[in-house]
Amino acid sequence: MFNLTPQQQITPKMLNYAMTLIDPVSYVLQHHKIKGKPITFDVPNYDQNRAVAHRPWQKKIIRASASEERDVCVIKSRQLGLSEVAVESIIYWLDTHSKYKTKGLYAFPTYR
Repeated sequence: MFNLTPQQQITPKMLNYAMTLIDPVSYVLQHHKIKGKPITFDVPNYDQNRAVAHRPWQKKIIRASASEERDVCVIKSRQLGLSEVAVESIIYWLDTHSKYKTKGLYAFPTYR
């Protein structure tokens, strides 16, 4: 992954990066922000001020998107941050497959 020579050692930063690649949710939590703030899936102690950020079900979508599943279908009633989840999943996939020089595109649909 890092193309180290026998004299080079793995740094804590390299190890942390490699460990976050194992789980897509860990990768997203470590490397992504929304409007400059860290992403949150779980709000501890049910803090009412942050209740909107409590979306533990998004983790399942991210993990399914990163798996070998060809299609991931989500049935929902309204916008619940799924655009961010989709983009994060694509970025994770592109990063984990970067040795193949992959490219990605995500198009946001409009009503027009």
